[in-house]
Parts: sequence; structure tokens; C-alpha cells
Amino acid sequence: MADRPQPASLSSVTSVTFDRRSAVPLFRQLKYHLVHAISTGRIAPGAALPSVRAVSHALNIASATVQRAYAELQAEGLVSGEQGRGVFASALDDRGPADQHTRDELLRDVLIAPIRQAQALGFSATEIAAAARSLVDAHEGASVPRIVFVGRAPDVIDKYVPLLRGALPDAADVQGIEIATLRATQGAVLEELAPVRMLVSLVSNFAEVRAEGHRRGIEAYGLTVELSAATKRALVSLPAEARIGLLAETPFLSNTRAMVEQIRGHHAEVTWASPDDGPEAVRAALADRQVVLHTLGLRSLAHESAPAGADLIELTFLPMDASLGHLAEVVASMAR
Repeated sequence: MADRPQPASLSSVTSVTFDRRSAVPLFRQLKYHLVHAISTGRIAPGAALPSVRAVSHALNIASATVQRAYAELQAEGLVSGEQGRGVFASALDDRGPADQHTRDELLRDVLIAPIRQAQALGFSATEIAAAARSLVDAHEGASVPRIVFVGRAPDVIDKYVPLLRGALPDAADVQGIEIATLRATQGAVLEELAPVRMLVSLVSNFAEVRAEGHRRGIEAYGLTVELSAATKRALVSLPAEARIGLLAETPFLSNTRAMVEQIRGHHAEVTWASPDDGPEAVRAALADRQVVLHTLGLRSLAHESAPAGADLIELTFLPMDASLGHLAEVVASMAR
């Protein structure tokens, strides 16, 4: 069995900046922080998370708060608990042996009815197996793997689908759908795109996307991301005394603040808000700010809410090279 990665450092878990004025409970803020830490590779797949006691002591919060955050992550499949060993970040690649039994059962369920029908018509097992092999060979020779990127909004899909097509030019047919469409159709939208070989999403959506993939016998892959080099340069080049406002979705707010503070220094004057805080809170957080940082999904809100004359900087995230490279290897193996 392959060696596990190094355990996640305590600081990667406890660098969360709690917003105690927020209506979002502390356990959920910690959970959002951990999802983002996994999505940006700060916590590697398979890495052991610090104990509940260590995290609660470092953050000066109740053990039950940490336990609840870990429990929600485990329920969503982003971490796994091993009795007597601890909690580990889950792999973001669905090809592991743990899922093979379920996949085998699903495949048998799909095939058993047509096999029985063919036997009832008098075909032998050898004839059925030969015909099935011929059909599979013809299908694989005539098509490339279809990969479906599932994004939370149209602008995210518009960004990542071309990026994936460029990274996998000869290995896959890449399509995109919104996660809201996946939910509304209970996954039936995937039938319109069949045959789908893999679902790809960002880690923030990965648990839900993987669950839908499991129901349909489709593999899933979670992309880890990082701030682009251009975004980092833009943050570094800001004047030291710049008054900065930050606008990000609630699940990403804590980690985005931590990233900005890491680049700008903890002395930086930063105020922040998310749309969940309400329009007045957003305007108050951005009032008198010289620079407004915002995520892709909040571009319109940032333009509407930023004070006149403020510079707007979009925080651009891109897939990490290692994550994209591994996806390319997995897809290439499908095409062979």
C-alpha cells in the first residue's frame, strides 16, 4: 500500500480567522476553512488532520465545535475517519479500490437484464460475451472519453471548460453543466450527455458531484486550485498603506482573507463581507476602500458596491499544475 502523505500541519487547520459577528456558526466557518484548505492543496489528499483536542486548544474553542466540523466533512466524503488512527483528507480522485465493489455491483445490475433477455432468445454465453466485447471495442474505437465539468455558476463553467479543453486537447470531449441543473434534474441531465466517463468539479462542490457520480457509475475528480501568479503580483504591488476591502462568498471568505493577509502581511488594513451579510453590510465593509478585491462570482456585486474611484481586483484561481497533470494522466488512461 502506498505511503500516506505527511500529516497536515496544525497551522494549516488553525489559520482560520473566525468572524464572530457573522451568523455563520463557528463549526461551519471551520468547515469552510478546511474545504478551502483541501481545495488549494494546503492539506494533501490522504493527509492526517490534527486531533480534535489539538485544534480546539490552538483555536481556544470547544472540542464539540471541531468535532462537528470534522463530522460534516466526513458526511460529505471530504474526510474519512479510521477507528483508532484519526481523520484523513479524502482523495479527490474516485478511482481507488474502496469504490470498486460498489462499481462492480452497479455494472452487474445494468447488464443482467439484457443478458437474461438474450439467453431467453437462445443465445449462448459465448455468443453474448463475444457480442458484448465487439460492441465495447467499437464504442471505444469510435469515441473519446466525455468529461463533464460541474460548476456552481455560468461564469465558472465558461472559465474552466476551455481551460480543461486546452489541458486535455486530444484525450477528451469536455462539456459543462451547472450544479443547480444537476440538482434540479436529479442527475438526469447526464443522460443527455451520455456516455459520460468522468465528472470534474472544484473541491467546494466535490462531495455532491461525487455522490451523483456514484449513483450513476461515473468516476469523479476534484480539482485543487491556487491564486494565479498575476493575482499575487497585483496584491504585492499595492501600496503598503492601501485600504483594502474584500468581497467573497461565505464558504471562501476565511481562507481568502488568510491568503490576502499572507501576501500583504497581517498589518494590512482589510475589511470584508460576503453577500450573505446583506447589502448594507457589504456597502459598509467597502466604504472608503481604495482597493476592492473580489472573487469571480461576485464581479457584478463588486462593481455595484465599490465606492467611486476604487480599484477593483479580481482574485483569480487556477488549477494547480499537479492536480491538472494528474487529471490528464487519468483521462489519457481512459482513452487507451
